[in-house]
Amino acid sequence: MLYALNSAILLHTSAKQYDAANQIYRRMCTVGPQPDTVTINTLLAACADAGRLSQALKLFDELRDRGAGCHFAHGVLLYSMSLSLSLLQA
Repeated sequence: MLYALNSAILLHTSAKQYDAANQIYRRMCTVGPQPDTVTINTLLAACADAGRLSQALKLFDELRDRGAGCHFAHGVLLYSMSLSLSLLQA
């Protein structure tokens, strides 16, 4: 089930349907299965592509608050931040 939901999130983010992807994530947090590193990294990368730094930071904080390992997400979060800074400078 987790694989199918992660695939659905990836499909939505690839189609730039960020709100639909976020809805799946929110449902996973409340109903299950719990999001994993793949889920979070997919959403963080989508935030970077969309220039949604504040949403990326919120997701990262949620991951940390749940006590999940953040080491994989650090790279994607840094990518999000650098992309957002590049967009601001343009």
